[in-house]
Amino acid sequence: MANLVKDESEGLLRETLKEGDFQKLQAFAKEHWGFDLHPSKKTLVANRLLAFCRKVGRASFSEVLQTLFARGDRDLEIQIFDNLSTNLTSFFRDRDQFRFFQKEILEPFKGSDSSLKLWSAGCSAGCEPYSLAICAKETLPQAQLRKVEILGTDYSVSALKQAKSAVFPLETAKEVDETLLHRHFLKGVGKASGNIKLRNEVKKLVRFHLLNLMEAWPSFGPFDAIFCRNVMIYFGEEVQTSLIQRFSERLKPGGFLFVGSAESFSRIASGFLSAGPSIFRKAGGQA
Repeated sequence: MANLVKDESEGLLRETLKEGDFQKLQAFAKEHWGFDLHPSKKTLVANRLLAFCRKVGRASFSEVLQTLFARGDRDLEIQIFDNLSTNLTSFFRDRDQFRFFQKEILEPFKGSDSSLKLWSAGCSAGCEPYSLAICAKETLPQAQLRKVEILGTDYSVSALKQAKSAVFPLETAKEVDETLLHRHFLKGVGKASGNIKLRNEVKKLVRFHLLNLMEAWPSFGPFDAIFCRNVMIYFGEEVQTSLIQRFSERLKPGGFLFVGSAESFSRIASGFLSAGPSIFRKAGGQA
């Protein structure tokens, strides 16, 4: 049993996460979610789990974790992942990569009869795929926008809920210049003051799906570009290597893989060439 201490001030239970349970959670997170829970995160994990237990009316960590480890409740697993995840996101983060995207992918696409398929893997609340959609609207004629397919996936239900609402705090658009802000967003007033909402013309270019990158993927793609930025930094090297190989299999020859500027890989999968800072191109296709 987990250790419980009565909190008289709140009339609730404070619980200490036992080391054995934390180690089991570390192993589970690595195997099924791909990320490493560092020992320094134990207090943070315990606090978030406690808040979750209170929210859903569970009696203890042990009750929740036993159900999680048995994988008998998919909804519970997704909710716990949601509570342990940190979803930091903003529009046009690492702006140089979006300039590259416009120049090297969108501009050459002008006049093409084919479709342009883009995947934002680990899209969080959707700022990244919506930034891609804004770039497309700024660069391509209306007729070609119909051929652009942008997919955003994440394993956080709350993040995807916000993404689908297309409503964000104004501070997420700190990298968006005033012209683009006026052209593609609506500013909230009254109770909605401090928020922005994407115009429907941008919103409709992106579709979102729940997806755990560690599990089997549906038969989608191949993609012209995959963006998986500031996601793999939470994974160990073995998981990173596996994911990069799987991304390669879902890219068209000559397709691009964008990773986060803070992510450095000692070994990128064979068949990729460096195309720019934190940008790799799959061999094949047109140079």
